[in-house]
Amino acid sequence: MQATSSIQSVPTIRMLFEPPVSQLSIVFFVSAVLSLTVAGLAWRHPTRTDIADWFLVVITTDAAWALLSIIPLEAGVAGVAFAGQVSSVAASNVSALAWFIFSLVYIGRKDVLTRRRLVLLTLPMVVSFIGFATAPFHSLSISDLTVTVRPTATVLSYQLAPLSNLGSVYILSLVTAGTGLIAWTALTDPDLYADQTVGLLVGGLTPIAGIALTVSGVFQIGATNITPATLWIAAIGYGYAIFGTDLLKSGPGIAVQGEDIAIERLSEGFLVVDSRGVIVEANTAAHDLIDDDSLTNQSLTTALRIDELPASGQHRFRLDRGKILEAQVTPIGPDHDSDNPGRVLTLRDVTTRERRQERLQVLNRVLRHNVRTELDVVRAHAEQIPLENTARINSGAVSNQIIDSVDTLLSTAEKARTVEQLLAADGESSQQSVALTSLLVDCAASKRSDAESTSINTALPTECHLQSDRDVLHLVIDELLDNAVQHTGDGATVWVRVEADDEVTIEITDDGPGVPEQEREAVLDGNESELGHASHFGLWMVRWGVLYLGGNFSIRDRQPTGTAVEITIPQ
Repeated sequence: MQATSSIQSVPTIRMLFEPPVSQLSIVFFVSAVLSLTVAGLAWRHPTRTDIADWFLVVITTDAAWALLSIIPLEAGVAGVAFAGQVSSVAASNVSALAWFIFSLVYIGRKDVLTRRRLVLLTLPMVVSFIGFATAPFHSLSISDLTVTVRPTATVLSYQLAPLSNLGSVYILSLVTAGTGLIAWTALTDPDLYADQTVGLLVGGLTPIAGIALTVSGVFQIGATNITPATLWIAAIGYGYAIFGTDLLKSGPGIAVQGEDIAIERLSEGFLVVDSRGVIVEANTAAHDLIDDDSLTNQSLTTALRIDELPASGQHRFRLDRGKILEAQVTPIGPDHDSDNPGRVLTLRDVTTRERRQERLQVLNRVLRHNVRTELDVVRAHAEQIPLENTARINSGAVSNQIIDSVDTLLSTAEKARTVEQLLAADGESSQQSVALTSLLVDCAASKRSDAESTSINTALPTECHLQSDRDVLHLVIDELLDNAVQHTGDGATVWVRVEADDEVTIEITDDGPGVPEQEREAVLDGNESELGHASHFGLWMVRWGVLYLGGNFSIRDRQPTGTAVEITIPQ
């Protein structure tokens, strides 16, 4: 018969000399007392950790489960018996959930239990419990509910319906999963926490055995769950784990947490990437290096803007603003084979080192080239001056050529000194308020006086201020204007334009012959080499200055002729 709004009861009269409690109730009571004893001793333990707190929840709910299971056996009244059964089911559900959470805390993986996941974890249990608690009004949870008062005990009998069956399977799955996690930890490190694991496995496997005995019908008393009768064994196992192996002081979770803290406090970035190339873990340093607070669940392509990463070894790549990172790639897995393609990336900021190396290479090659060229000019013109007859040559023209070459050398030396200052101060930019419009007007006026045949047009805001290093910014603008004026020739035109928003964009264009593609690419990529030799030393200085200011730098051809240089600097 299906459950209805009323609970069927088959009453009997208790005999005058019948024992006041059933034998099963006594065993339940013993389980509760032992569990509460262990809980009390654990509560008095001086160590307070997450392991200790969740252990107390587990063993206290075990005790509650055992005590509440006595009510249906001793009620003698149908309604009280069913209410006691509902309370017992609630305690068993909480105990199972607490055990699963405890296992995660014990192995050091409490972090996987986000608030959303905890809600999803609890939801099936809540639905099943509500179905059971309201069983007299429907047949979704149980059917054929009867309560029989026997001489020795009150016995509830019912058939489980789909909702309760699913709930029972779910509870058993939680207990089994938690026990499995603890067992797996012991297998991975059998020497360090073997004794602890033995005690905990006794506690975890005991209710599983009790559920198995209940389901099998070996000890069947109606619908009574005899699992609480086995919890005294679990209490002994827990007691051994606590007092025999210092469970509350140490465990694998301590090692995992220590490892997590060590990784989190690394000055180097730390990324874990799965087989899909998706970042599954990142420490604070990685977030800071990449300047992204939401690296987790991003692909490497999105986060680092790289298409492919080697399976192992070192890889170097550039981020926005010219930042250069070096990644040490290590495969995950003992064999480093294709069956386990996850990777760990250790990130290091090598921007300063790479920029210093880049500048030294340019100074070595470009300056050597320029100095040698100018000295050759000086030597050639000096040889035109005979010691005995100076009338045959235009001594004024020769002298002017020598002076121009010497001036070029002096200018190159001054630029080299400026580069040296940049090298020494790299990463220590002095920030102050800069009146950009006024600075550009002054630089343009200076260049107009030096090259009267060149027209310099400006499109500037009335006022534009930014926080930057004024000396470096002045150097960048001066070099850009100087480069434009020198390489456009007489009668050329230079345009200066500024746009200010979240960033300040300065664009300087000309109608000259343009910068050769080879040299343009060398400066933009920062790859100065013998084949990609850039003689435009001023553009290299612009690149270094802009990167020093934390900005971006680009060079493009202007149609029909000329060059457009654009720099973007943060406000």
